[in-house]
Amino acid sequence: MERYIGMDVHAASCTLAVISEKGRKLRDFPVETNGQALVEAIRMIPGHKHLVMEEGLQSAWLYETLSPHVDELVVAGITESRGPKSDKRDAYGLAEKLRVGDLDKPVFKSPRQFTRLRELSRIHMTLVGDVVRAQARIKSLYRSRGIFVTGVNVYGVHHREQWQKQLSSSAQTRATRLYDHLDFLLEQKKQAEADLLREAKKHAIARILETAPGFGPIRAARLVPIVVTPHRFRTKRQFWSYCGLGIVTRSTSDWIQAADGSWIKARVPQTRGLSRQHNHVLKSIFKGAATTVITQVNKDPIICALRAAPRWRHEAVAREGELGAHDRSNGVADVEGREGVRPRTGRSDDRATRRLGEGSIGRIGEKTVLRVRSREQCSHATLCVAAEESIHLFPGRRPTAWRSHV
Repeated sequence: MERYIGMDVHAASCTLAVISEKGRKLRDFPVETNGQALVEAIRMIPGHKHLVMEEGLQSAWLYETLSPHVDELVVAGITESRGPKSDKRDAYGLAEKLRVGDLDKPVFKSPRQFTRLRELSRIHMTLVGDVVRAQARIKSLYRSRGIFVTGVNVYGVHHREQWQKQLSSSAQTRATRLYDHLDFLLEQKKQAEADLLREAKKHAIARILETAPGFGPIRAARLVPIVVTPHRFRTKRQFWSYCGLGIVTRSTSDWIQAADGSWIKARVPQTRGLSRQHNHVLKSIFKGAATTVITQVNKDPIICALRAAPRWRHEAVAREGELGAHDRSNGVADVEGREGVRPRTGRSDDRATRRLGEGSIGRIGEKTVLRVRSREQCSHATLCVAAEESIHLFPGRRPTAWRSHV
């Protein structure tokens, strides 16, 4: 006996609606938004229980509280409703969508994994935003008095007195209070960051993510409790869309009729952009990591070693016979000294060499090679080698040759 339960959640009360597996409306009733009261109400419903509710402020708490008492619990994304609306209608509508499998946006919930790390990450992000807001208030105070201010010296302890002398006596009192507020927030942020890093060190995946280019301990600690597990995504494309980096293409009037009467695809201009429905924190993490790699590329030790090497464009990496004449003419740079690089098996070295294109990476024997024609390609390919050699998230499925577009 299957029972599908829709729950419309509010701050003071929740409305539960129950329908049968054939779609018959059985009953609906209000319950106080209280953990014990909701558990008792769910237990009173017989049969195999399938519960659905909308994503909201209390969804994580309700998921953790009610999931042990139902056979299935689904959190659905909020959708726009038109026409008549009430708590009863919404609850029955959710239950019916769950019964027929018509939920558009199921939301992933895993409140019991990385719980403490998630809360510390939220505290840290909140304090970072508060610090930025307090600094903006201080600058706006000076600008409102006609004082041009740039940079970060205005926040420093050693320069505050010099800046405050430019204000009137009444404005100085306000500035003093704002500076005290900023000092308090900075101290709280420092403590929150220490707690976050201390908790992140307890998880092995956070230490692995720190080795990725552009990732540090803070970004790794913020990434882990959001993603939780990569297996929640079917492929990497779904993950990039969730991060706000999925490319969206829209077109219309795609087909035209040819002279012979057949229909062919028209070359119409397509609007390309990024997915708007995404996790904003993840997007900021990956954009920050990419910015870090771009700004610090000249400080990478491997790139510095390659650029300092004589005749870096035409150095041979392999012994005589390992590279063909075409490979030597294009120039191959060698990155040696890597531990744990396993030799290729199942394919000849010459064939593996021919598969490498310009600006790409591969292996010959036990060596990792880069085929480059320019200094920029060499820098980009070296970053990919450093990432591939340092991140061992999937050690059993590491690629032996792949293209890295510049």
